[in-house]
Amino acid sequence: MASRRYKIAPQDFRRFHDAIKEGPTSFYLRGHLLLERILLYAVKATVEHPDKLQKTSIKMGTLIDLVAALGLISDGMVAVLRYVDSVRNNLAHSLDFELTGAVPTRLTELLNAIGIVPNRTSTWEEELEICLLIAYVMLDGEVKRGLKIWPTKSHSGLRKPSMKKKPSTKKKPSVKKTRKAMRR
Repeated sequence: MASRRYKIAPQDFRRFHDAIKEGPTSFYLRGHLLLERILLYAVKATVEHPDKLQKTSIKMGTLIDLVAALGLISDGMVAVLRYVDSVRNNLAHSLDFELTGAVPTRLTELLNAIGIVPNRTSTWEEELEICLLIAYVMLDGEVKRGLKIWPTKSHSGLRKPSMKKKPSTKKKPSVKKTRKAMRR
């Protein structure tokens, strides 16, 4: 049975948020890494032997496919993640590619398709930051709902709701009574 452990470390989010100061490209790449980490955590939470998964051997596209196939995220979120991944690949593999206002515009369209309307801001860089933060929050929420994990009142992280059946209040018939009934 899967361990169902899923938790994003606060320092991961802090590093993501701190990258805003480093400029849009750095922020975008760190945002991509954080989204990828959520997907990897989601896959590890559902498999029997998560320790056998090596991060370096799983690409973002494969993680998206796995998490979608497990039914943990919506088709709309899949579209958002695929777009984030394609922009990241362009940044990483093309010397001529630059982030422009077209990226947050497309992310906003994709987020609108799943019912999220990011506020318009004064610069495309701010809009990009908002879109990536929203994608992070939405992905985290969808994965938690998919795994049926909710925050606890304590600060110890997340837990799986109890799946134990409540004990039956009916008394089971004794073996003697059951045998008598069968003879009749």
